[in-house]
Amino acid sequence: MFISVFVMFSVYSFVLLPLNIKVYTDVSFMIPVLTDILPFTLYLTDIAGLLVMYAFILFAAYRFGIGTVRTYTMFFVLLTLYEYLTSLAMIYVMDGTFPDTSDLLFDLMYRVAIPALYVYALLAVILLILYFVFRKVNAFLKSKETTAVKNPGASFDKNLVFYPFRKLFNLQNPLQRSAFFISIVFTVNKIVSQIITDIQIGAPTDTADLLWMVAAYISAFILGLAVYLFIIFILIQLNNRDIRMKHES
Repeated sequence: MFISVFVMFSVYSFVLLPLNIKVYTDVSFMIPVLTDILPFTLYLTDIAGLLVMYAFILFAAYRFGIGTVRTYTMFFVLLTLYEYLTSLAMIYVMDGTFPDTSDLLFDLMYRVAIPALYVYALLAVILLILYFVFRKVNAFLKSKETTAVKNPGASFDKNLVFYPFRKLFNLQNPLQRSAFFISIVFTVNKIVSQIITDIQIGAPTDTADLLWMVAAYISAFILGLAVYLFIIFILIQLNNRDIRMKHES
């Protein structure tokens, strides 16, 4: 999974970003389809990498225990820095110049430190969600295991608490509950960003502006749904891979 995220971030920095810069700075590359698709593709690649990281942290908490999450989180912190540093480097390469010390420090702050801190803030919220969800789950599992020890006839498989997913939306499942709360974080974040944008732009002046504003808020909920479904998809893939590895070993 680390390799998958590394590849996605590498594609973002070394392929999509330079192509996007080329499209917007070179008239011969200003193809309408590319100018529309590339920014969206950049956004999707970036957010997909983040969601794969979050999904793996969820799976690691289930598969290896909540105590191992710290180690995997540090790997993803480094991968995030890798993405932003390589993106900044490619911007300099495409520009053909290297900035002086003051400009470099400004770029490191504006293009690396601030975006990275934003991602880390989201990660901190997600880890907090994970902590509270799994604290209740661990208490439940311990009570069930204690009951199973006292009553040898009562078998209990803790894996069935997590897998398989019996319904698409099931808040009783710890992994799905965590994914649901993560989707809420993304939805709220999108709504807050849109509110800030609307305040800066001002109130809509006509029906068309109003419809665009409404569409922007609806898209926040669509984003939340997409985030949830994508995380569930990754969790299923991780579990299937884990099962295959157990059978092969």
